[in-house]
Amino acid sequence: MIIKERNFLNGNPALFRDEFYYWRKKRNISVRKKRISRIIITKLFFLLTISAMASLLVFGTHSLYTLIKGWEKLGVKEIRIYTDKEDLIPVVESAIEEMKIKNILFLQLNDLKKRIEKMNWVKEAKIRRILPSTLEVSIVEKEPFCILKKEGYLLLNNEGAVLEQMENPEIFNLPIISGIKEDNFLDSLHFKVSFSALVEISKEKDIFKKIVYIDATNPNNLCIRLKDLKTLLYAGTENYVSKIKLFYEIEKGLVTNFGELEFVDLQIIGRIYIKKKG
Repeated sequence: MIIKERNFLNGNPALFRDEFYYWRKKRNISVRKKRISRIIITKLFFLLTISAMASLLVFGTHSLYTLIKGWEKLGVKEIRIYTDKEDLIPVVESAIEEMKIKNILFLQLNDLKKRIEKMNWVKEAKIRRILPSTLEVSIVEKEPFCILKKEGYLLLNNEGAVLEQMENPEIFNLPIISGIKEDNFLDSLHFKVSFSALVEISKEKDIFKKIVYIDATNPNNLCIRLKDLKTLLYAGTENYVSKIKLFYEIEKGLVTNFGELEFVDLQIIGRIYIKKKG
């Protein structure tokens, strides 16, 4: 049995097929537009939600910041300073006050640390907060090393930095460097040679303690005064420790044989020059 295809468009199957394809394409375009509209609306809603949440977060953070910053209980009310040098305490307190700290949480510890460590006597500063209102500062002081005689007396550490100006050098019982005339003594050959000599001698603590002064008037032949000897020692520019030890061994014998001496010169290794007093 043969069934004929029904023709809904004037009995023309081709027209029916074209009309069907056109209708389906039109429907697909409509569906696609609706889908795109839904995606755009969803994204806009998402962006608006995120923006609103961000605004609330910023507002909340700013409000919290303002509240904490103005909270009196977090103001710096107590400063504890630990140092062996009591003179440093008011100086450190003044440095902290100059930073005008109103809230301990907003204190820049690194800035305060750098400010304190610029002070002459301070080698290292450790700072910590103790909530709600206490600031603790622990200071490691620079060690005095020697004294420079130059229009008064300057106390130096082992890096040649000036710790303070002083009137009475006997307080510290440290070696004195003299014979420096230049204003900028750190660049002076006289100072560099004599200071290097002290650094070398300081490795032998027993000998270092016996140095009264080093006269650098002639940087090519340093003059050294020792505590328990009346005779001066000229030690050149090297091997200071070995020359001082030799000087202690021969000084009494030289005085016994030649009488009181003004100086003994050991500048040239293997040779001994002496000058009698008077």
